[in-house]
Amino acid sequence: NDDIDALNCYQYLRDCWQGLGKIKERKVYALFSYVATSNEELSFMSGEEMIVMHREEDLGWWIVENGQGMKGFVPSTFFGLYPRRQIVL
Repeated sequence: NDDIDALNCYQYLRDCWQGLGKIKERKVYALFSYVATSNEELSFMSGEEMIVMHREEDLGWWIVENGQGMKGFVPSTFFGLYPRRQIVL
């Protein structure tokens, strides 16, 4: 049944999203680069590894720490469990 498949897919994707920043020792990877627009935010480059310190679920922002020990707010939708891979043809 297509409805059951769609529901199972939705539940799986929701569970994956909820696990971001909680599993894999709270490590996430930037899928896109971002330039901070305030002193509270943290700029980052695509592929950069971060550690999630605090998740603001409803607001869509996390507090993360980068490899240099800098902390700040970042948009949660810019991160994934694994770094992006470039396909070379």
